[in-house]
Amino acid sequence: MATKTTPKTRKKTAKTSRISELRATARQQLSAAEDASKKLLNKGSELGSELGEEIRDRAGEAVSSSVTAGRNLWLAGLGALAETGEKGKELFDDLVAKGETFQARQRKAVDETLDRTFGRVEEEGKKARKWVSRRWETTVDGAAETVSHNLERFGVPTHGDIQGLSQRVEALTAKVETLAAAR
Repeated sequence: MATKTTPKTRKKTAKTSRISELRATARQQLSAAEDASKKLLNKGSELGSELGEEIRDRAGEAVSSSVTAGRNLWLAGLGALAETGEKGKELFDDLVAKGETFQARQRKAVDETLDRTFGRVEEEGKKARKWVSRRWETTVDGAAETVSHNLERFGVPTHGDIQGLSQRVEALTAKVETLAAAR
């Protein structure tokens, strides 16, 4: 015995088919959003790696400069020791004063270099966080807008539609109860 399809059955089948299509579309959009967020995270990680390398390079330069300065101080000290045997305490005191000045100048230069480097790293980190945040918001907003549009296109009622219908049902129920009580 063959089953007849009525207009009501066809309409229900079409709605079920539309809902299945909508779900598939939503899954695809969610997958695309996840892929986009992974790409954004990878980009942020790359930026962080580049900044880390730059910090290491600059810190290495600062350490190398400090090592050279320390070696020069040592050699100056040895030279001063050799000279003190000849010129005495006056030369020694003069070299100590010059050594202290040189050391302070080198320390200041290293501190300034580190301050600039860390300041730049912090600034670039903030820029990277803002960039990733904006990309994430754009991706999520776009996916939400597309899903909302597809739901509307397939005739799926929105939360607002359902609330409106609920209010109308409540109002009609109240009227029916009023009319029934009046009888």
